[in-house]
Amino acid sequence: MTLQAYKYATEHPEVLEQIPCYCGCGQHGSEASEGRPHRFLRDCFINDKGEYDDHASFCDVCIGEAVKAMKALPDGIPKMSASAAPGTPLTQAADLSGPDLPEISDPSAMV
Repeated sequence: MTLQAYKYATEHPEVLEQIPCYCGCGQHGSEASEGRPHRFLRDCFINDKGEYDDHASFCDVCIGEAVKAMKALPDGIPKMSASAAPGTPLTQAADLSGPDLPEISDPSAMV
């Protein structure tokens, strides 16, 4: 699971940048973040330069949040197509803001 979470964070950082981390690490810095506090879940995995942070590798909360995000948005945040009318939602929005992310049994149902 840890490897899957890091892979997802690397491939879809835009998703994890929308989710706060709930493990309490936001008040702490790390070597990869140059001592700055983590701003969102992505910082627990990778920094702005794309360098890995080891924090999530030993944090079950961070891994759990990333796995739930991965299940909710396996392909990342959908891109707006040129033919879509402005204001037209592309998918049913999943609420990723709380500490208990939604369980989605069928991710294709969100399309």
